[in-house]
Amino acid sequence: MRVVRPGAITVGEYLDAWMKRTAPRWSEKTKDSYARMARLHILPALGATPLSKLTRAQIADWLSALAAKPSARGGRLADRTVSYCRSILRVCLHEAVRDGLLAGSPVDLVRGPVSRSKVIASYTLDEVRRLDVADSRFRVGPLLAVLWRSGLRIGEAVALRWSDLDLDKGVLFVSRQIVEVGGRKMETRPKTARGVREIPLSGEAATILRNHRATQAVEAQMRGKGWNSMGLVFPSEAGGWMGQRNVLRAWYVALAEVGLKQGGVHALRHTFASLALLAGMDITTLSTILGHESPAFTARTYVHVLGPTKRQAMGLFDQLLESAPGRRPLP
Repeated sequence: MRVVRPGAITVGEYLDAWMKRTAPRWSEKTKDSYARMARLHILPALGATPLSKLTRAQIADWLSALAAKPSARGGRLADRTVSYCRSILRVCLHEAVRDGLLAGSPVDLVRGPVSRSKVIASYTLDEVRRLDVADSRFRVGPLLAVLWRSGLRIGEAVALRWSDLDLDKGVLFVSRQIVEVGGRKMETRPKTARGVREIPLSGEAATILRNHRATQAVEAQMRGKGWNSMGLVFPSEAGGWMGQRNVLRAWYVALAEVGLKQGGVHALRHTFASLALLAGMDITTLSTILGHESPAFTARTYVHVLGPTKRQAMGLFDQLLESAPGRRPLP
């Protein structure tokens, strides 16, 4: 590789300068994520290396070591984390090429890890109905009940205002989300244009929200003027944005009560998607409701559900053929 300006700057120095220069284009969550990945996984191994001396072999060794690195939760780092770190370095080095510091990026010569297939955690209809009973004891119960009936992300749900809902028409509108960065809550737009969307509500979800609104009206009267001044659907006890840790605390207790495996609350979104597919919803409609970047992404994410769905659809096709008038026996 031909180096345009050898020995001028280290990988760590350039990475820091690049992040400061491009940070205004990123969301607060992306800034925090990039900084954390750099601090924990990139700089300790590569930061002191002169940018001009960074080699393909060094990057390959770094990725191998990263793949074997213990994670905070036990086991080793997820393939997704390793790929994420490689992507950050890749984008950074491409900028170095554009700046004339490198003639080419050595990271492009090293393949990232091949992600192993992972079954998305979700629950059966019977399990989430059991959770409904356990959740009803908690203040966040209505929020959890709506999550698995709508496919909302938790950040989208806690950002909802009553003005975003039309319960008479049975729809809600997603146009914002709450992200938590460094202990601070911030309201932002969804990450992509498809994240801004209209979601039709099931009859059960609409009923839950009507009952929740009536209960909240009583709470507002007790709290007095100024409480929940933002008109949030799922506010904290103080009337502001609800902290996701409070939601998770109740969620884990509910899981333990009904004897279900522990998992993140995001599993409720996957539960909605799985149940919707099994009920016959087409992948394009589901993708729109979930706010995914494309139906292809939705299909890849829920491929484990599509197998049983296709078999179910073929069974219905067989029934149609069996009942068709003028059917002739096969030769």
